[in-house]
Formats: sequence, structure tokens, C-alpha cells
Amino acid sequence: MKKENDFYRDTEYEEAKKRVNERVGFYVHLSVYISVNSFLHILNLREGGEYWAFYPLLFWGVGLSIHGINVLGFFNNSKWKNKQIQKEIERQRRNKL
Repeated sequence: MKKENDFYRDTEYEEAKKRVNERVGFYVHLSVYISVNSFLHILNLREGGEYWAFYPLLFWGVGLSIHGINVLGFFNNSKWKNKQIQKEIERQRRNKL
């Protein structure tokens, strides 16, 4: 039978693993963004004409920025989030009784 400490360790491990996977996903997204947009800019400069490579850079960049803010937590309040997690755990425990 698992002890309460084991539950928290497992939960902490799973939460940490989830956060690391989210960060890895963001860095993969960033790498693809840089690679593809570099290729598009080289292609656009080589072909000449209207400078169209700016548009994917701009719009994809907005999506990448939102992804980064979400994953890296620039506007993330950890204290509030942890307090809400504790409240949810307590609520779940009460409902089990």
C-alpha cells in the first residue's frame, strides 16, 4: 500500500515530467520555426520579386510567442496555481469520504 508521501512524490514527478515535455515541445517548435523561415527567406531572396517571406514569419511568430508565454510561464503565478492545486486535492479527498 502506498503512503501519502509516495502519492505526493508520484504527483510531483508527473507534474515535473509534464512541464519538461512542454518545454521540449516548445524548443522543437522554435527549431522548426527557425529552420523553415530561414529556408523561406533564402528562397524568397533567391527568387526575387515581392518580399512575401515576412508573412509566415510574422503570423507563425505570433503563434510561437503565445506558445512560449504559455510554456515558459512569463505570466504564470506559481503561488496561485499551487494554492488552487491544494484546494483541488482537498476537495477530492473530501469527496472520497
